[in-house]
Amino acid sequence: MKNKLLSEPPSPEHWRRNLYVTWLVQVLSLSGFSISMPFLPFYVRSLGVVDPAAVKWWVGTSTAILSVSAAIMGPIWGVLADRHGRKIMILRSTLAGMIICALTGFAPNVEIFTLLRFVQGIFTGTIAAAAILVAAGTPKHRLSYALGFLASSTFIGSSIGPSIGGLLADTFGYRATYFVTAGVLGIAFLLALTLITDVKNEPHVAKGASFTHMHRIFTRTFIFVLVVIFLIRFAGAVAGPFVALRVEQLAQVKNIAGLTGFLITLRSILISVAGLTIVRLADRYNKIDMITLALLLAAALTFPIFFAGNIVMFAVFFIITGFFSSCVEPIMQSYVSAATDPKDRGLIFGTLSAVGSLGFFAAPIAGSSIAVHHDIKATFLAQAFLLLFTMLVIIVYKLRHIQFAAIFDRKKSKDIIPLE
Repeated sequence: MKNKLLSEPPSPEHWRRNLYVTWLVQVLSLSGFSISMPFLPFYVRSLGVVDPAAVKWWVGTSTAILSVSAAIMGPIWGVLADRHGRKIMILRSTLAGMIICALTGFAPNVEIFTLLRFVQGIFTGTIAAAAILVAAGTPKHRLSYALGFLASSTFIGSSIGPSIGGLLADTFGYRATYFVTAGVLGIAFLLALTLITDVKNEPHVAKGASFTHMHRIFTRTFIFVLVVIFLIRFAGAVAGPFVALRVEQLAQVKNIAGLTGFLITLRSILISVAGLTIVRLADRYNKIDMITLALLLAAALTFPIFFAGNIVMFAVFFIITGFFSSCVEPIMQSYVSAATDPKDRGLIFGTLSAVGSLGFFAAPIAGSSIAVHHDIKATFLAQAFLLLFTMLVIIVYKLRHIQFAAIFDRKKSKDIIPLE
């Protein structure tokens, strides 16, 4: 009898089941991981950090250190997925997440808490693991649909988690929420173990993906995509860890964690709409133009967040900006996956995950510095300028003759992939 983890690749009719089960696993996983988002600064306080500047520093550091360990491991897990199967990567990430989140609930001090965040980044990475499996097993002509649908799970999960987390934290305390997270990830692990069919390369290409083949994926266009992914992740994360503290400044209520979770939930619901629709629209219209417009609108709507003097104005613009800024990554992922040799997709998505994690690593450090030396609301001003800068990078790249003349004319080239 064959080991379930090393089962045969799914037949054509199984890719849909894999997609839907992976989507559900992702919703559960991201719900669990995002439960702590509304109260992270307050949990740091509960671990004995009293000084406001120190709270900001530890919030930024604990967020950044998770991302740097995830960046280191992203390509490694991607190569292992290409060589040994994709299902085991989802099992690894959900099982490890369950154990680490349970341990986080017992953290005695902020140093141990931060160490556990670092370990979490090493062994989790559910988003990349899910994308690798879906991209490897989905027919090429359905990749845009599949990855767009899968992307919605990230935002739906991220909308459910903060709402539950805020209520749990206000009712039962901060530590209890980490035990709930562990339970939710345990359910996700069991679903993946029993219902997902593994996707492996054929025997003659199973060992094709390795670090010795990195050069073949680093085309000009792929490097451009990596730069955009880094910038959009950086822009998104520079203010993210400080949302709860900004809400605390503006709102005169007791249950700050609950209110923050509610706002993040509303924002994530709107983002999920983008995840369900934007990739399909990108199949019909020019991808670069869509991304440019989305970044322009996101930046324009982020500036009012900086100037917001009350919680209502802050909430309205905070919620709306997510719809436009979330459009970039699903479009980039779908086009890169469609243009990639299936045996290299683990390496591709692992590299994308690593670069994105570097953005998540650098942003909280920069955000902490801005918050400490200026003000928390200044992180949103930085976010707006970063979105504009990303848009300018895309426009400059588009206008350069040697890249986009070939892209928009759809000329054959090993080094340039059509983005339309």
